Amino acid sequence: MSVTTEISSSVSSTDWRENLNRHTRGDKVIWALVVLLTLVSLLAVYSATGSLAYKNYKGNTEVYLLKQVMFILLGFAVVYFAHRVNYTIYSKLAWILFLLSIPLLFYTLFFGVKMNEGAVGSVCHLLT
Repeated sequence: MSVTTEISSSVSSTDWRENLNRHTRGDKVIWALVVLLTLVSLLAVYSATGSLAYKNYKGNTEVYLLKQVMFILLGFAVVYFAHRVNYTIYSKLAWILFLLSIPLLFYTLFFGVKMNEGAVGSVCHLLT
């Protein structure tokens, strides 16, 4: 019985690895960096918002951490589906998005919110 269990467990472990490799083709270093930066963001959010969450949510310090985890899962889903798309589709959309961004930049320049006006803010103020 132990030999059968050992063989079935080794087969199932290689199946999920092959399945993972088949669906996450690409540069393993980039995937590792994404995961590493994700973990760093979790630590940063938890350490920066612990006291704020304690004060605002009556002692529940995990509120912002759980929100960050949900954003991370959503981000991984977007990254996964974006990496499954053929890159030639992105190259075709790039020109359309570039041409769309020019009027949006002008809109932001003239109608955007002015915060902490410094040298850049005063130049924008002179233009308007």
